Amino acid sequence: MTSLAKELMASEARLTAAWGDSVPLLTDALLDEARRVLKLQDEASTGTQDQRYPSAALGPLAAAFRASGEKEFAKAAVAIYRHGLEREPLNEGRWTPGPNEDVLLIPHRLGDTECLGWFGALPVFLSSGLFDEDLLDQMVAWARAQLNHLAANIFQARNIRTTQADALLTHGLRFPFLPDAERWRRLGIDALNDCFNRQISGDGSSIEATGWYHYIVMNMSLRFWRLKQAMPDLGLQIRREQVAAMFDYHVATIEPDGRLTPIGDCWLTPPQAGGTLESVVERRSAVRKELGLPARPLPPSQFFPDACQAFLRSGWDPGATYLTFEATRRNGYHWHPARNAIGLSAFGRKMLTDAGGQDYDDRNPPRRWATSTRAHNTCNLNGLNQVWTPATFRYRSVDGWDLVDALYDGGYWSGRNEFTPGPGILGYHHRTCLWARHRFIAVLDHLHHRAAKDGGPDLECNWHFGPGKVTMDAAARRAIYRDGDAGLLLLFPVMPAGTAFGLHGGVHPLYPGPEGVGLPPIPGTWLRLSVAASECHNNSFATILVPFTGETPILEAQDVSDPARPRSHRLTLQWGDGRTDEVVWTRQLEAALEETGGMATDGALVHLERATDGAPQRALIFDGTYLRPHTLTDRAVPETFVWK
Repeated sequence: MTSLAKELMASEARLTAAWGDSVPLLTDALLDEARRVLKLQDEASTGTQDQRYPSAALGPLAAAFRASGEKEFAKAAVAIYRHGLEREPLNEGRWTPGPNEDVLLIPHRLGDTECLGWFGALPVFLSSGLFDEDLLDQMVAWARAQLNHLAANIFQARNIRTTQADALLTHGLRFPFLPDAERWRRLGIDALNDCFNRQISGDGSSIEATGWYHYIVMNMSLRFWRLKQAMPDLGLQIRREQVAAMFDYHVATIEPDGRLTPIGDCWLTPPQAGGTLESVVERRSAVRKELGLPARPLPPSQFFPDACQAFLRSGWDPGATYLTFEATRRNGYHWHPARNAIGLSAFGRKMLTDAGGQDYDDRNPPRRWATSTRAHNTCNLNGLNQVWTPATFRYRSVDGWDLVDALYDGGYWSGRNEFTPGPGILGYHHRTCLWARHRFIAVLDHLHHRAAKDGGPDLECNWHFGPGKVTMDAAARRAIYRDGDAGLLLLFPVMPAGTAFGLHGGVHPLYPGPEGVGLPPIPGTWLRLSVAASECHNNSFATILVPFTGETPILEAQDVSDPARPRSHRLTLQWGDGRTDEVVWTRQLEAALEETGGMATDGALVHLERATDGAPQRALIFDGTYLRPHTLTDRAVPETFVWK
């Protein structure tokens, strides 16, 4: 082994001792990928394919070579390294980026937390004897030129800055024998500390606030917390409480079946191959123990005020009900204009879903669809998009009820994407999502506009379903989604006059991911409630959701609102077994209900349950102090509470 090889091995050994082994364990999928690379290289040698070997192939090759010792995998790696050197030769020791070069090319190619890269994989291959001094010198010189370019052009914000800083610090430690190494380390440490300070919110969410990109930064935070313990003199400032909070958010974003929930640019896939919700929870527990923090079980429902997101569960089993509500703050490129959108999984099915991540070229129809407000389970005006105006967001949870409400008041705008808005309409959308865990989910919408000129705008309330069948009965104001023995009943007791139902089956891919990722398109069904040219400034929708298995529940919903009180609504739910529910609320939860339906309250919303004989059983009161005649004493201050 050459002297340079020995230095590289020693540096990697120090890093591995600090933050653990980065080379993945060999799985059947990785072995298949490694063999695919061998096949592609063999085809390229016969001229049947262009020889473009991505650095991402080095991970599967390294795992396969370490497990098997077969030199064919190391030879394939050498071919990748040589091809890179030949394809992008240095010019007088300088590396020049190509036109429109990806800002993450250098970190991902050389190696960072997310990607093993050239030099994360290299130590595995050095034992093959295929790397002579000349090849290693070329590789290190090539990396040095790129790192100097990166150091001179580091991005100022977002996860891009974090990843670039990761690569600078990592390679400053990998190449301590180079004269530039100390500068890379210092720049990387300063930038990482800046990112840990600015990009990790107090609630543990990263500013991207989408499952996949949070997962990347979370892993980075743990890696560098470990490095901080091993090398305290470096000056890394990541705190263990930050790392733990990031793992809490990560758990929240995992669907019951182990996949990431598709909020923003995120694909409905497991963060790790074969991962489950149980394995994610177990990893969180192990990390808390490593951080020296006490065991602390998570509640099933979690609220993240900085991200403006709520993730609500009925439990931790794969068949649990999982309800998401987002009014996400826009702090990065991976945000979608989906304020007040909800998602729903139950009984192992993704019932109400989201377009999730697509490719990142907004000239392509899938990307433009995924980043439209219309593609999400929320409301809009004229089919136009929301913009980045922050929303207000609240969450309450008491004894079997969860209530989330949010107000988006940024209007709706034309244009290809959020960066180039065109003419639009001033308006706002308030949504309340009430989950009576043992009964139903109520989605209460208020959509306001001031654009009555030329007949006013069209109103839309959209629902997007996962794989399965949707049947619509417009006359009965109901829809039923079914996937096997599981289903979702939707009732629409409150809607503006003239509302039309449109059911569009299989017209858009839900979450295919970019081409090459290997995720096949999955056709979904889109249910669109619309009101043409609405001259009314204030418009309300109410939707009742009931997940079920087996027979469809017998349930009738009726709007019994008092026309003399236009700022409040009241509906009754009559179940097949004789039970009834009453839900009463004021528009936007902005005022006291006062006297309504034989009761009086200063709360803005009440859900009252009645037994089969009509006797009141219990009630939820939102933001109030009494529910007369049921409560005997008034609360000292307004709060959300339960009467039994």
